[in-house]
Amino acid sequence: MLGLPLTRTADGFEAHMGINHLGHFALTCQLGDKITDRVISVSSAMYMFGRIHLDDLNWHIRNYSMWAAYAQSKLANMLFIEELARRGVRAYASDPGIADSEITRDSTGVLPWLGEHLFQYVGQSAPNAARATIQAVTTVLPSGSYLAPRFNVRGKPKVAEPRKKARDPAMARRLWGLSAELTGCDWQGHPSRQATAPGT
Repeated sequence: MLGLPLTRTADGFEAHMGINHLGHFALTCQLGDKITDRVISVSSAMYMFGRIHLDDLNWHIRNYSMWAAYAQSKLANMLFIEELARRGVRAYASDPGIADSEITRDSTGVLPWLGEHLFQYVGQSAPNAARATIQAVTTVLPSGSYLAPRFNVRGKPKVAEPRKKARDPAMARRLWGLSAELTGCDWQGHPSRQATAPGT
């Protein structure tokens, strides 16, 4: 979900945060101990422009910006994976790059036009964009790894080094706590499991 005007979910969450992070957080918690292998979160290079506002995560006070809202939700994805890995859950972040998809179908302004006319030329096909996530399904890389295409745009996925703010352990813990409070769902993970590849 990208480029929505200020929209709220049925639970009152700002739509980018509710759909891109809090919904996935709640689903992971609800699945709980049924998760036997790994969790994968689809992020975006836009996380680099994000900033987590714990005091106004859902845009009740700040002047709304659809770009800042999207970037914040994608930074939340990265921090979610960071905290899952710290808790002993095998977890990976994947980045599809720029994809020829319908991500801008509900957007406003120039974004729908860009999605229809530009992304198909600059970006890659949806199947190619899915490669980072498919690789995350089978990889034996250390938990917490981030897979992205070249320059976060297109091409074969590879391990990318996230920015420091996407690896901030204090912010990851605080965001987890707030997410648990907002969704009414918490999960301690599997403390007995190792967050490393088998055999390492």
